[in-house]
Amino acid sequence: MGVEEAEAQCALLDLSSLCEGCFTSDSDAFLFGARTVYRDVFIGDGGYVICYEMEDIEKKLGFGRKSLISFALLLGCDYSNGVHGFGPEAACRLVKSAGDDSILDQILSDGVKATRKCKGKKAGIDKNKGGDICTKTSTSEVGMSQDSGGQFREVINAFLEPKCHLPDSENVRRVCCQHPFRHSEFQQICEKYFEWTPEKTDEYILPKIAERELRRFSNLRSTSSALGIKPLLSEIPVPCPVLAITKQRKVHGSEYYEVSWRNMHGLQSSVVPGDLIRRS
Repeated sequence: MGVEEAEAQCALLDLSSLCEGCFTSDSDAFLFGARTVYRDVFIGDGGYVICYEMEDIEKKLGFGRKSLISFALLLGCDYSNGVHGFGPEAACRLVKSAGDDSILDQILSDGVKATRKCKGKKAGIDKNKGGDICTKTSTSEVGMSQDSGGQFREVINAFLEPKCHLPDSENVRRVCCQHPFRHSEFQQICEKYFEWTPEKTDEYILPKIAERELRRFSNLRSTSSALGIKPLLSEIPVPCPVLAITKQRKVHGSEYYEVSWRNMHGLQSSVVPGDLIRRS
């Protein structure tokens, strides 16, 4: 299977904690699942990089990944020309009324209904709006669109199920094995270009590297099991980096575990997704 969208592949790796983010100027990376997007990178005197976090979008704007996909469907994107009657304001009203968990299911089952807020001071006929009856706080319906031809589902699937290599695919595993983390070199790069101290680099990067090593171990173990092989832990080429599971935690409503690490460049502990712990 070929890769259709470079952003989709990078986003999937980011979502699976196999990389630290995506460098792209294409904002649809978040719709493909990216959690961290870097853009406008300038290296040199006074250099900078702009970083966008999905966590900030969720907390400050209240929009999750499904909400962003809904905006793309309603307002237009690479896969959609948008839905007639929807502008940013109408799209926000619809998405907020349904909520991130339900918006895509609602669009597929019920279609979308565009409404317009009326700004008349008094109740009556608004001649400039085609005869709609308006009050100061009312809305009027301007159109209804159903997913009769499956176009909505195609757009949604383009973002939720893009054509790219899965995190546990052979291609991704091979890349992870061929390019191990070079700790000291990475510290030098961050110090040279971003003026980060080695301690700051370790604080930000090492938890991600530890999680990647655990994922490599998990992938090798699951592959062996699929082949009917049950090697001892000591026989697996990538050693299990987890020393102990110390406590269970909730992070943004999801199950995580705090674990202690062995031989992880001085990293003592961090949190990792619960499903990764169970697979490992």
